Amino acid sequence: MRTSLQGGKGERKTMTENGLNRVQNCRRRYGLTRVSLLFALYVLSLIAVAPASMAQTETILELYTVYNIQVDVSARTAAQARERALEQAETRAFWILLNKIAISEDLQVLPEMSGDEIRGYVRSMEILEEHSSRRRYRATLDITFEPPTIRVLMGTSGIRFSEISTSPLLVLPVWREAGTDYLFEDGNLWLQAWRNADLTNWLTPFILPRGDFEDRNRLTARNVSDTRKEATRAYIKQAYGVETVFVVRARRSEDGSGIKRLSYELSGKGDAEPLTAFVMGTADQSWDQLLLEAVSHIQRLLDNDWKRQTLTAFGEFNQLNVRIQVDRIEDWLEFTRGLQAISIVRDVSPVRLALPWSELKILYLGTYEQLQLALEQANLRLIRIEGGFLLKQGEPR
Repeated sequence: MRTSLQGGKGERKTMTENGLNRVQNCRRRYGLTRVSLLFALYVLSLIAVAPASMAQTETILELYTVYNIQVDVSARTAAQARERALEQAETRAFWILLNKIAISEDLQVLPEMSGDEIRGYVRSMEILEEHSSRRRYRATLDITFEPPTIRVLMGTSGIRFSEISTSPLLVLPVWREAGTDYLFEDGNLWLQAWRNADLTNWLTPFILPRGDFEDRNRLTARNVSDTRKEATRAYIKQAYGVETVFVVRARRSEDGSGIKRLSYELSGKGDAEPLTAFVMGTADQSWDQLLLEAVSHIQRLLDNDWKRQTLTAFGEFNQLNVRIQVDRIEDWLEFTRGLQAISIVRDVSPVRLALPWSELKILYLGTYEQLQLALEQANLRLIRIEGGFLLKQGEPR
């Protein structure tokens, strides 16, 4: 919005006096010296005109978006098929989202919801691909939900939820068949099952190896057994930019009546012993179905482990003052915008503005420990110092 400044000398004098008063107030409020006053005024002017919450809005909307929902519906007419398909997509996406941000068992308190009720939570829908015939409609969609209304639903239902995504996790699926281990070799049904699974709609993003020439030289079914080896970890970090790696070994067996058993071993949780488990399948269930079921079990296990560390209740806000050290105005702005992009950070406001030391107040959802975890995902370190806290950039990943 534009504002015109007009009037005579008396009016201009009043505006000048008001401006000086604002400057003095600014000095008193932010504890500024005369030297740092110009820096503070310049930064505040940039804050005033910059879309401060844009980065956070984008981060939150990404979190509340469900990707690659596929529908295929037939009806008496193409219009009916499309309408039913879109309602089906919204319903599926809604429950995928709730299972993403909350523990599945906690959602049992929610009542059955109609398509019209669910549509009230939808913010937008993007159709990535669609095909329509006389009686059939197929499409792939991304559906974004309204964060405020979802939060209210969770809060009024007493369901704790998480808005903190962890850093990507690399999964190395090793398949054992007839005494031979497979990773990138032909015949690795386990790797194919992971490729067919949903790797995106989780708080824990899953990454699979590319299996290119360099991977095949550096990663084999044998040497990935110990991903703590310095050479292996160095390659993985350089090639995929991740710190966390899980090796998942699987094998299958079948008894005389056709009952299927898929056993797997999950290793990668630091010094913890590998986790072993299995899933059972009936005679009429295909191995492809059982493999996908096992992948889903592992994904839920790892994702729930992260969620239990980051679950918060609706409206559970706290605030913390932190000191930061920056040498340039551009670095100060980049620092604060990085904070605003963190999903649980609701507001960042200056307490003291100066170079090289400034102080910020962070309003956030959850506990101090959860704020630490969220900051770590953004490569920021929160350190206790005498008289308060220091926030600094982590080592380059």
